[in-house]
Amino acid sequence: MWNYFDISFNNSTPSSNLNEYFTSTSAIAKPETIIWSVSTGKEPLLVAPFSDGEAVYVITGQKPETSKIIALDISSGGLVWERSLYSVADHEPVAAGNLIFVAIRTGEILALNKNTGQTEWSFNSESLIRGSPVVLNGVLYLAASKVHAFDAMSGELLWEHQVGNDVSQQVTISGEVLGIISSDGHINLVDISNGKRRMTFRLPFGNTKFPKSNFDTVVLAGIKSNVIAIDLNEKDLPMEKAIRSWWRVLWRLELANKPPVPRGFQWWQRSLKGLSAHTLGIDDRFAFINVRDIGNQSRLVALDVSDGSLVWANQFGSDLTQGAILRAGAIIVATEYGDIHKVSMDTGRELWKFKHDSELVVSPVALDDGLIVADKDGRITAFR
Repeated sequence: MWNYFDISFNNSTPSSNLNEYFTSTSAIAKPETIIWSVSTGKEPLLVAPFSDGEAVYVITGQKPETSKIIALDISSGGLVWERSLYSVADHEPVAAGNLIFVAIRTGEILALNKNTGQTEWSFNSESLIRGSPVVLNGVLYLAASKVHAFDAMSGELLWEHQVGNDVSQQVTISGEVLGIISSDGHINLVDISNGKRRMTFRLPFGNTKFPKSNFDTVVLAGIKSNVIAIDLNEKDLPMEKAIRSWWRVLWRLELANKPPVPRGFQWWQRSLKGLSAHTLGIDDRFAFINVRDIGNQSRLVALDVSDGSLVWANQFGSDLTQGAILRAGAIIVATEYGDIHKVSMDTGRELWKFKHDSELVVSPVALDDGLIVADKDGRITAFR
């Protein structure tokens, strides 16, 4: 009820203007040289590494007693520091300012000093954390059973928001809006300043994974390769959902015209004909979708972000790993067999292909002008 009448409460102002570190936007050439290669042990690397331009941070271990975070020198691969986590970490770490943020399965978020690995602050959500945190303008947003907003520097809780059911996926953020997927199959849009709900939209194909957004649109994909786009700028109106519910009843009884599309709906792509799909990335023109087909085949699909129409599609002989690099008019993706492809965003034309000598679980990540690859043999390799 508070949300319908735009009632919100004052919240503390964050103590800094910290933002996540992002690499440059320069083009990445085909890897030709191994800069360094480091073995982290015998266990496969299942979490994408992260670089802040000075070091590479790697999550290792699939058991509480073996799970660690390791910081490697970006130039040489030499060990800077390592520390045990005492719990498995399933999500990529995030860097902002002098801090590295790591979420672990016990429900804790750890803020570590990036130079030493020592804990600066921590918080236990007492529930499973759903994805990496997001840091914007001094605030860290974390998805657990609730969505929490913290002062990124101090760890002070600024606000928390309980959606209809537990949060089921990592949050996505764009402009002043936070997108939250709940386990009851809804996307919930909330104001990033105070956690006040703006809109709730029921997804027609149930739950989804890996929402991606640009400034105006969030794109979600799910079972049977359904893809839907929601307008991030819309807000619910008082009593609108109740009115729509009764309107649908009357329409089915042929006592009223068909109700209009729900508020916030932009488009729904239903003709990709795959087993499932998830969103890899989005920019102001295209949404890039990984479509899984029968027999471990996959497609990289580009959809027009304005209307959901198919622009191009490329077929691959194995499934794509989660994640992609979008840079300088190209998208870089990898298959689980270790094939790394760079293709044109506009046409889907392959610009180069590189074969890594081990299978992959996670996608490569970008250096300023190269790639970091973490593989199933427990190695992390920097290429240029």
